[in-house]
Amino acid sequence: MTETYHRLPGVREQQSARHRRVSIGHEQMLPGSLAIISGQHSRDVSNTAAPWLLRPGLLIGRISATGLHAASILGALGSAYDGEGTELNVSTAVAEEVERRAGSTGTLRLVGPAEAGGEVNEQTFTMTAIDTEAGTITLSESLEDGAIAGALLTAADGSGDPRSFIPDGGGVRVVDNKLTDIDAPLPALPVGGVVESERLIPWPEETSLRDWIVRKLTARGAGRFTFTHLL
Repeated sequence: MTETYHRLPGVREQQSARHRRVSIGHEQMLPGSLAIISGQHSRDVSNTAAPWLLRPGLLIGRISATGLHAASILGALGSAYDGEGTELNVSTAVAEEVERRAGSTGTLRLVGPAEAGGEVNEQTFTMTAIDTEAGTITLSESLEDGAIAGALLTAADGSGDPRSFIPDGGGVRVVDNKLTDIDAPLPALPVGGVVESERLIPWPEETSLRDWIVRKLTARGAGRFTFTHLL
């Protein structure tokens, strides 16, 4: 498939491309045809200039119903949740991504400890409303446990459990030239090797969340990775 561009000659705004490295030394990969990224369910929220370009290191999981891969993390809490209210606070960018992917109502999951260094809880909840201007997500009822600022929001479709990440290179684009969502094959799916931990996206400050990511990426059915922060 090709695209034709008809434009007048001349100098336009500068564009840049950057090769990003996540793995060190020899990597273990599966052919790209075995992993397709769902454009509808994937954005790199922290890539503010081009969230539709999934940068190397972005954590990905597999949607149970379709087998397609998608971004694992929708965003993080902007402030701590005490476990008593029915409102979660996030950035406007995260709120917009939650609404884009899940709508204004639906099921999501909150992953994080109630206090720093504590055990990571995985709490599934029902969202009844979202305010993208204020950055607030309304819950149907209060959750059983609180969560620290920086706790992770994930979809509840299976992709919220990271199994791998976007490999080294220039990233994966999940929209066409009209910014319409498209499914995209990965050039290769990382399944093993030494990972430069801090280049994973996201790489939380909270150590228990880092441990959670490591457990998910090395679980049965995921990969065989070694992480630099553990060496």
